[in-house]
Order: sequence, then structure tokens, then C-alpha cells
Amino acid sequence: GGLAASAGFVFLNAGKSAECVASCRVGASGGSASAPTGLELTGFPGLQAGDVAVSLSGASVPVQSVSQAGAGKVAVTLVLPPYAAGALSGEEEEVFVELTVSGSVVIASVTYVAAPSPVRALFNSVGSRVDLSFSANTQMVGPADCAALVAPPAPLGAGASCVWTDNSTLGVTLGPGATIVPGDTMTFLGGGVATADGASDAAGAANLTVKAPKAAVEPSITVDGPNVMGRCDSAVLKAGGASARPLTYTWGANDNPGLDALLTAVTGATAEVPGGSLSTGAANQIWVKARSFLGTESAKVSHPLTAVALPPPILSVDLPP
Repeated sequence: GGLAASAGFVFLNAGKSAECVASCRVGASGGSASAPTGLELTGFPGLQAGDVAVSLSGASVPVQSVSQAGAGKVAVTLVLPPYAAGALSGEEEEVFVELTVSGSVVIASVTYVAAPSPVRALFNSVGSRVDLSFSANTQMVGPADCAALVAPPAPLGAGASCVWTDNSTLGVTLGPGATIVPGDTMTFLGGGVATADGASDAAGAANLTVKAPKAAVEPSITVDGPNVMGRCDSAVLKAGGASARPLTYTWGANDNPGLDALLTAVTGATAEVPGGSLSTGAANQIWVKARSFLGTESAKVSHPLTAVALPPPILSVDLPP
């Protein structure tokens, strides 16, 4: 039940060598006839095309041309086949081209380069942007066309914009009305993205689950409204805070179960407090906290409100026209 192993040994000849000098890095789909891979042989004067046999991973590779390169060197061109092992296991893989020339064997290394792929889609700390991180540096830089790179567009909001913040990160700044949330799927469309040196194939489409930031910023809120009111009046308290999306609010009151039950039903930024629900003569502590769409909560903010038997006077000033 043991594993069988085998190895092939290549005996090299002193004074004879091969080196890749052109198109030595190709995508997983292989090279192209318009930009063939160039190998330079040393120690083989007077070669003809029929004198050279090339193989890669045990498979024969046709020779495109053989020519004299000067200084006793011979130039061999060929089109590298697709990566024999299927999908690349990493960002790139070095393989060896074996050349049999007039009974001698020399080798040259070439590299297959995987296309960049998105590995993560992550909200920034305030939820205004989704950053797509890639497996390798790309050839992209600066502003980009969102329509060619990400979908669907509607959850990204009106006028969403894209920019490569560095060679391996695409930032998608969300527009007004954005609805995308952690757990949603964002599709990377490919958009002709390749490695920074252009060697890889173009990236393919991929689906990503958008993740919440590791450390989201907590909302910071304030409450505005009167501190004194008549028992027959109503007071309107308004909460607010800066956020990439509308906040969800939770209201409550300390030491006043009836008022607390009334405020619990409020989820918006505005709460109306009837004077009859307050304890007369003492400050009632009304509190509010906010929750962002990223799931972070603000600290509770308290607002004292006192009900009096007579409403406070209202001063108005008539200004001359």
C-alpha cells in the first residue's frame, strides 16, 4: 500500500547550455506565435532546425525556427503549450524546457504565470467603500470603469465609482442609495485585468461574498430638543450623526417604565414625547443609541427632559421689515 515514486535524470554537457531570452513568462494558456518564446543555445555551432528536439513535461514541443545569433550562439524560437498540469497551484510556476541537440541535452527554465484573481471583498471601516484585493499585482492603475469590472450595479448606489488604490486593490466607492451589505455577493467581471508585467492571461469572472470590516467605526450621535416642557405639550427630540447610510435608532427612558415602553417602538431619528408621560418636577433621562448597517452601535446619549405644570414662556421677536 506504499506510494510509488519515479524520477528522470538529465545529464548535462560541460560548455553547452540553454537560456530563455524572450517571452519567458507566459499565461496558463501558453505562448503565442506572434510573440514566441526565444531560447539561446551556447556550444552548438552550425545547427539546423532538424537538429533540435524540444520537450516540456515529457511532451514534444514543435520548434518554430533555428538561426545563428552571433558570438557562437544559436537562437531557437517556439510557442509554449498550455500549462500541462491544469490550473496553476500558485501565482506562478517555473518549469524546464528540455532540448536534445545532436545527442546532448540542455535545459532552460520558463515560467507560467497565473491570472490575478480577487481573493477578498471587504467594506472599509465606515462602510462607504468596498475594496477588492487581488492575488497578485495587476497592470491596472488609477480610475476605472465600474461597469467593466463589478456587478450588479444597482446595489452599489447611483454614480458608484471605481479606482485602483494600488496595483492589487480595486476600491468601489458606493453611491447614494447603495443597498449592498455584508453577506451579499459581488461579481468581478474580469475586465481584461492581467499581471503587472502583462505575462498572464486575462482574469476570469469570479463571485465574492462581501465581508464586514475587521474594525468598523462606531456611529457618533447627538440629540437636539427642549429640556423643559409643559405637561399638556409634546416635545420632539431629534437624533443625528454622520454615517454612510441612514442609521437605525433605539430610544428608551430610565426609571420610567411607561415612557420607556412608548419610546421602544421608535426606530427613526425623531421621537415625540408627550408631557403626560413624564414625571413632574424631576428631570427624566431619555436616551438614544444608533446602529449602522455594518452592525456597530454608538454609545448611549442621554437627554434630560422635565415636565412642569405651566409651559415655559415662548419669546418671539418681531424684526422690522
